[in-house]
Amino acid sequence: MATKKRFLFSIAFFVMGVICVSCKVSRVISTVTPTATPIVMRLPTPEPTITPKVIQGTISLWHSFEEGQRNILFRQIAAFQKEYPQILFDIQYVPMLDLLPAFHEAIQKGSGPGILIAPAEWGPSLYDQGYVLDISPMVEDALIKSLNPAAVQSGMYHDALISLPLDIQGIVLYRNQSIVRVSPVTFDDMVSLAQSATKGETVGAYLERSFFYSGGHFYGLGGQMMDINGKPSFDESNYHFGIAWLDLLKAFERLGPVEYNNDQDIALFQEGRVGLIIDGTWNMQLLAESIGADNLAIDPWPKYQDGHLAGYVQSENIYLTTRAQAENAEISWLFIESMYNEDAQISLADVGLIPAGSGASEFHLTDKVNVSQPLIAQAMSALVDGAPYPIIPEFGVYETPMDILLQSVLYKNGDSQRALQNAYDSIQATLISLHPTLQTTPTIQP
Repeated sequence: MATKKRFLFSIAFFVMGVICVSCKVSRVISTVTPTATPIVMRLPTPEPTITPKVIQGTISLWHSFEEGQRNILFRQIAAFQKEYPQILFDIQYVPMLDLLPAFHEAIQKGSGPGILIAPAEWGPSLYDQGYVLDISPMVEDALIKSLNPAAVQSGMYHDALISLPLDIQGIVLYRNQSIVRVSPVTFDDMVSLAQSATKGETVGAYLERSFFYSGGHFYGLGGQMMDINGKPSFDESNYHFGIAWLDLLKAFERLGPVEYNNDQDIALFQEGRVGLIIDGTWNMQLLAESIGADNLAIDPWPKYQDGHLAGYVQSENIYLTTRAQAENAEISWLFIESMYNEDAQISLADVGLIPAGSGASEFHLTDKVNVSQPLIAQAMSALVDGAPYPIIPEFGVYETPMDILLQSVLYKNGDSQRALQNAYDSIQATLISLHPTLQTTPTIQP
């Protein structure tokens, strides 16, 4: 049942045969009679041959891709070595549970990888400890624009860009096409379609409202839950965003039954009895197997008032570590860039991962992915309008107060403005207890 909870390998190609050709050109002298002036003929001096710069070295990389996903790296390495045959690779698989402690230990001993593929949430701590680099001077604007905007935010920390998203996951709107046959464009469409589809034991929608699954809507409506220092932004000057968010979640009841951090919605969807649910992309294949891939769709988020519904976007990112400086940061960055070409991104979709490309790039990635992986292409499109899942450590303070807020308003008829203020005060007090300087630090809006 679906649930809401969340190799030392070396490839070396030795290419020999850099051939140097040395040519000598003799001076030719033609002499006539002893009494005549000698005529000297000189052949043109040939242009010097410029020896191409040979890029060589070793790139070390650690990852946690499962067995069926590792071909992503091997295929990309093979393609990369066709262009740079004298670059070698040291690739190591480390299980996800062991990756962070193993990386810490290796870096502290002066070893470890030059490139790390790991969750975006690890970034701030790794950067604060001096283990990963600010890559903003290396990244071109064209690359940033080709990536999912919310996922790009996951690599930004203070004034640095500390990683780039490689593959993404997030909260999306699933639809059983045999029950709700068309995609809702607006929230009112969503209400109408869900109500029309509710018949007998079939319900048009069964929507989730817990904080992790509903927090993205706050951003979709134009709000900012926190500033760049981690302080809450929904104080009295921004109540209107919070109130609009809470009103939206109350309106979910117009579509059908509602859920709060339970699996009943997923279970009924798998039985083919629900038209619309909100859930994570990590359950995409399971839901497709349950109701049939032809019946499953991932819809763009419907419009609501001046914004739209939205779900959090999380990502697995590529980091350039301080170890790369000891190896050769230039060639490590060349390989990182190559992971964002068309073939590499499509390879991610081929093994069931959602590429971080937004489809806005010159090669229209979503169109190419749609040929073989239509659900992944739909997820890519839906997640373009997603909300960045905050990666700063302070966000861990938010979950409990925000869930108390939601329970108070949605199930106990609490006053929205008072509940927002209570959550704000609770979060602020906890943050000040952890970081006393926040009390006097001015709020800086992103």
